[in-house]
Amino acid sequence: MPKSLTPSLCRLLSTLLVAFACAGGPLQAQTSDPTQQAVVEIVRLQHRDPDTIRQALEPVLDPRGAISQIDNNLIISTSRANLQQLQPLIETLDVPLRQLRLSVDFAYTPGAAAVDADGSRVTTVQTSGVLDNPRQSIVLTEGEHAYFSRSETSARVSPVFGSLGLQLQQDLQRNAQSVGVTASVQGDSVQLALSATRDIPAADGSVRSELVNTALQIGFNGWYVVFDAAPAPLDSNVVQTSTARSQALAVRVELLP
Repeated sequence: MPKSLTPSLCRLLSTLLVAFACAGGPLQAQTSDPTQQAVVEIVRLQHRDPDTIRQALEPVLDPRGAISQIDNNLIISTSRANLQQLQPLIETLDVPLRQLRLSVDFAYTPGAAAVDADGSRVTTVQTSGVLDNPRQSIVLTEGEHAYFSRSETSARVSPVFGSLGLQLQQDLQRNAQSVGVTASVQGDSVQLALSATRDIPAADGSVRSELVNTALQIGFNGWYVVFDAAPAPLDSNVVQTSTARSQALAVRVELLP
């Protein structure tokens, strides 16, 4: 624990100790089992958002424990044994944000797979040349939000969804295809939160658009179909990653060094 604490940390620490001692079924400071002694630890995070890490720790936290946060510090009140469980998890979670190359193809068609000289798998895809800007890529940091539109020549990135969400709503009104997506690395895969407009052709030749919000976990370096351009009504909780037909929306993520 640091030798000197800010006044706000001192007040919070005192409040936690009182609450911890008065809670039902508390951990006792004096116990015959040293691993069950109550401890309070202040952990200063270096890279990740404290709220995100706190949410990841809570399922592993002793039911009698508590986690609070102030600035970039987590204040953990729990048993000594539970703290020893939490510490390696914090080290795993509090790592530098990664750089990713995120690509979107609004008119994806599957191509032939080949194996490069170094043994890596290469997938060749073809897109229709008559579309405005069917495929785009952008480099971004985990947690940033990217916006792709077939009517624009390049993608944009923003730290927050904010105006990009408004942009998607505007695109929806004018039947413009666009995608808003954010990504986070989870081991050897990547978690995507994606919002996209989708064109639905009608029998009379008109086209309507709808907004689909979904999440999917995919591997790196391969194209994954989110939905076809003209599918049957889609349940937004189901992501289609089966055989692609022409004019499908697909995404690809590469992890950069």
